[in-house]
Amino acid sequence: WREGGEAVRLTQLGDVREVISSDDGLIIGFVRGADKSAVYNGREEYRTPELWAVNNDGSNVRQLLSADELTALAGGAPNALRAGLRELKWVPGQHTLAFDVFPRGWGLGWEPRDAIWLVDADTGKRRALLPPGKAGNFVYAPDGGQIALITSKGISLVNADGSDLRANLVTYPAVGLGETTHRPSVWWAADSRSLHTVVPTTREYETVMTLAIWNVPVDGTSPTQLGIVATAGFSAAHSPDLAYIAFWRPDSPRSNQRDLNLARADGTGEAVYHTAYGLEFLGWAPDSEHFVFWKSGEWIPQLGHLCGDFVPLMDAPTASFRWIDASRFLFVSSPK
Repeated sequence: WREGGEAVRLTQLGDVREVISSDDGLIIGFVRGADKSAVYNGREEYRTPELWAVNNDGSNVRQLLSADELTALAGGAPNALRAGLRELKWVPGQHTLAFDVFPRGWGLGWEPRDAIWLVDADTGKRRALLPPGKAGNFVYAPDGGQIALITSKGISLVNADGSDLRANLVTYPAVGLGETTHRPSVWWAADSRSLHTVVPTTREYETVMTLAIWNVPVDGTSPTQLGIVATAGFSAAHSPDLAYIAFWRPDSPRSNQRDLNLARADGTGEAVYHTAYGLEFLGWAPDSEHFVFWKSGEWIPQLGHLCGDFVPLMDAPTASFRWIDASRFLFVSSPK
């Protein structure tokens, strides 16, 4: 679908589970078969997905990696049940998909050995950028020059070509177990020269968590702890310009009444913006002045402002929306 135009079907294939567009919109990457199961040897096991691409005019539908190829990239592991695909992202400004693939297994406490693989959607060539055990969740800087690597215990930086790994610039206690262990979020500055993150200070998972706010430069300067904030779990989110932080927490112990709090990026100047039953923060708008939240029982996204009251963002209940720019967004209308 293009704004002002009609929807056009790009493929005749079914079983599509995930769709992402390259920065220039010319190539659409998609996953087939992920998170479905089949019966092998009398028991239900995970089905390995396939990775595909298609041009934005519907031409050149091609398979980039088959299920067998992804299984081979994942490598063998004791008690492994085929392979899973995760962290699928376009390299900024390129027609290259970055992803991690790992052997799935039964049981608790099993954590994937993260890698970063690259596949060129134009040529089909693939290579390992970082081998298993050397990566983590990954987030490219806006200019594509750096990658933030996030594990359950630390945040690292590496050049986009895989060189100059700066390991564990910020470390923190692991919270959780195995594949469920928490991995913090990171927010890149628009100029790609630094990022912010919010990390746990203890191993305990409590109703109200104490989190440390860090600034991490890419020029080799030591990271700086900006401040401390107390939130419900890991609900803190930085604004796009990294000037503010939003988070919620119960207004009293074990209460479902929640305070939406706003503060400066270092945690100072904290103020309660609104209190409501089952309140959830849904994200910042691109202008870093507006933000969106909703309340249990209503499910209508509310558009708040740093210096003003809130109004309904739309009249339909939904949590599925995407900003186009500071004044326009797309959303999917959902039933109550």
